[in-house]
Amino acid sequence: MTASEKCWSIAVFVASVISVAACSRVYVQEPAFSLEVSAGDVISTVFLIGDLGRPSAPLDNLIDAISHDVTEVTAQTPRSAPIILGLGDNLYEKGLPHDLEAPGAEAEVATLRAIGTQFARIQNKGHQVPLMLIPGNHDYNDDALAIRNNLGDISRWYFLEELAIDGADAWTHLPGDASRFGSAAELFDHLEGDPAARVEFMAPMPIPGFDPGLFVIAVDSELILDLYAQGYKDLAASYWQRLEQVILAAPDDAWLMIAAHHPPVTYGKHGRMSFGNWMFGQGWPQFPQVWQKALVATLPLGILLGVVVYPAALAIAAAPPLVTSLVSGRKQDVGSAPYDQYAAEFLKLTAEYEVDAVLAGHDHSTQIIELSAVEGFSGDSLLVITGAGSDVGPVRRGPGTVAYLSNHSYVRVTQRTGGLIFEIIDQQGEAHYQYEVSS
Repeated sequence: MTASEKCWSIAVFVASVISVAACSRVYVQEPAFSLEVSAGDVISTVFLIGDLGRPSAPLDNLIDAISHDVTEVTAQTPRSAPIILGLGDNLYEKGLPHDLEAPGAEAEVATLRAIGTQFARIQNKGHQVPLMLIPGNHDYNDDALAIRNNLGDISRWYFLEELAIDGADAWTHLPGDASRFGSAAELFDHLEGDPAARVEFMAPMPIPGFDPGLFVIAVDSELILDLYAQGYKDLAASYWQRLEQVILAAPDDAWLMIAAHHPPVTYGKHGRMSFGNWMFGQGWPQFPQVWQKALVATLPLGILLGVVVYPAALAIAAAPPLVTSLVSGRKQDVGSAPYDQYAAEFLKLTAEYEVDAVLAGHDHSTQIIELSAVEGFSGDSLLVITGAGSDVGPVRRGPGTVAYLSNHSYVRVTQRTGGLIFEIIDQQGEAHYQYEVSS
């Protein structure tokens, strides 16, 4: 066998091994454990689902799984009724229109109607299970301070009855109390062009309807990012001060959580991803599409060919991670100045006030991360990311990772006597991991 043939054989072998490894979709830190929860032990249940804003078969499957869970939870006679918490990006791609008569406006509303019809199926004792929603970047069309191309009007979320959304009477958009406004148009006029008015209206607030033992605060993370991005640092500081005030009002005996669309730490596509992690990290096989797996599997082969056979192949092989590095400076990604300012302040407050859990979406995967392992963080807070309601993206293991899943999924939070249980559940209703937080 010639030297060239040996190189080809080695390259094919390496690519084959990587292709087989690409079948792995879930990482679980050992040892995983299974907790049995007795009927009288359940106090309440919350279903976390992020980035749900596109009607699809996987979302339909998740809704069926949640509906089945609700039936089982209700049979356990909990103290409080179940609730669904949507963690942002509730309508892809660019949110609700301001002018309903403009071209294309009806298509966005029709998409939301379809989502509403799906969620209306989740019933508890003949009533739709309440759906609490916080905003994400797509709901704002990536700009919380202004309307762009007629899309991203957050005002409409507070008056869904104007759009005849099925089951909208069971939906609540937070933060923000629109009770003093008579219509979406009136709220829009109050907010548009006035960043200070937006900070006042969208100030952090407790989410109503939860069991008294759960104190969950809704935060508008896209607004904070845009305040930093557009130079309104004083208003951003004011927003964090409002969050501190709400945290201080939390009952001492309640579990304290903060819900925001953007996670302060993530190992999905919105996080920092080095060339080595992209190629060989434990998350690179998590690319969900076949073509993505094939592309990643050929990368080592291309590099080898570039080194020993033809230099041009090296440039071709390096292109995908190069593109990844180039887009990491976007506002919506860790590594950009606005995001890093947001994350630093968020983590500081989380540690200072001993927040029990941070709940987030944004990255299209589900991750459970112990923040105590993150450099510079002091505390025992848990970060739960679940943004795989409609789309699935790559995810890798990072500092503090307990488990991750690259599949359409949600997280079931069970409040029980003496603690909380966080469970990662996929679209088939299969529980992949349980994490217990004890009081």
